[in-house]
Parts: sequence; C-alpha cells; structure tokens
Amino acid sequence: MELGGKSPLIIADDADLDLAADIAMMANFYSSGQVCTNGTRVFVPAKQKAEFEHKILERVARIRPGDLFADDTNFGPLVSFPHRDNVLRYIESGKRERRAPAVRRRGAERRRFR
Repeated sequence: MELGGKSPLIIADDADLDLAADIAMMANFYSSGQVCTNGTRVFVPAKQKAEFEHKILERVARIRPGDLFADDTNFGPLVSFPHRDNVLRYIESGKRERRAPAVRRRGAERRRFR
C-alpha cells in the first residue's frame, strides 16, 4: 500500500482503540512533535473514526505546555522562533479555512522564550 508522505499510523479495525490512541499520541507528540519520524497521519477505519477522534481529543486536552521544569508541564517548547512562527502560520491557515480548533489554548508570549 502506498501511503505517500511520511510516518503514517494505521489503526486496524480490531485494534484496542485506547491503546491505539496512546500510541498515536506518543508517536505524534514525542519530543514536542519535532522529530522527523513523528506519526503525522493516522488512518482509522471509517466506522471507528468518531470514537478514535474522541479518545485523541481526551488525551490532547491533558497536554500542559510550558516550562519543562514545572511539575505540571508535559509538553516542552518549540525548538526556535522560526519554528514557532511556522506553527502559528499553520494555525492561521486553519482559521482561514474555517477549521475549528480541537483545543483552545494560548501560546507562550515571545518574550517568555529564552
């Protein structure tokens, strides 16, 4: 099967969706999502799509970005200002396409980066 692109995750129709969601989160958010082998696309059987999305959104809501020295943080900073700006461009692109964000959060202010 040619899937094109990079790092696809394929969820089988008999998969444990809780385990699959945990693995998908680790595959995508490992090292703040900045590793070239991160799982960037997930293929899920159509009949399981809604349930899988719900499980992913539950897990995304538990992400706490911030200072990695803080006890309640589990998602660290982006690697550079240019990368941060690129991420913000993706967000703006989604807004222009009238896509609703799955989770609403404010990003760190630029002055807080060291």
